[in-house]
Amino acid sequence: MADHQVTHKWEKGDSAFSNVQEAIETLLADSPATETIMTEYTTWADAQTNFTETRKLLSGGEPVAAGSPGNGFSYIRTFSETDLQAHIIAEKAANASYPTSPYEGNGWSVTSIDINPATGVEYAGDWND
Repeated sequence: MADHQVTHKWEKGDSAFSNVQEAIETLLADSPATETIMTEYTTWADAQTNFTETRKLLSGGEPVAAGSPGNGFSYIRTFSETDLQAHIIAEKAANASYPTSPYEGNGWSVTSIDINPATGVEYAGDWND
């Protein structure tokens, strides 16, 4: 059973993306990521065993209707608590600026929320300290 549903909402100012692929590929191009196209990203994400991921096109932090442009995207990752703790440990080891993402910059910003999917209640920011 999933203990954590972590949503990261990525936005790039006044940009207008027609779909999630365009938004993600723009972030990848603007960042130090080794993946450069959507298929490389989804291959990586789909191969992860500690979370599942879904993606949505956003405008102003909210999902957009089909055919409407967005200025960003979200990805929602679902973890068990044990898997999320392991993921955080790995992120801290790989990213000296943790919890700031190395992908922020070049006009991109990110907001994140971690909820208990069974209750919809947000976890305190220090739940794993």
